[in-house]
Amino acid sequence: MKFNKIYSRGDKHCHYSGLPSPAAYEKKQKPMEKIKNITMKWYPVMIAFICLLYSVTLGVFGFTEEAQYSAHWPGTILLFAIAIRQRRTS
Repeated sequence: MKFNKIYSRGDKHCHYSGLPSPAAYEKKQKPMEKIKNITMKWYPVMIAFICLLYSVTLGVFGFTEEAQYSAHWPGTILLFAIAIRQRRTS
């Protein structure tokens, strides 16, 4: 007897033991909840990337001092995001 496919993604019970599979315990998320969770997790990276593009744009148009000033923003945003997430209790 082959046991290489005991659980599959959509099954509610194990084919071998009849016990509930891990898929039976997963909470189904709606697509909008998934987008919200991804956005809430990655928003500092998105903001930092926008700031990076802003700095590069300033440099391309010849505003080198402004570009150097705004080039520090992405790193600062990411460092603050790390610090805030480490201080959270939940």
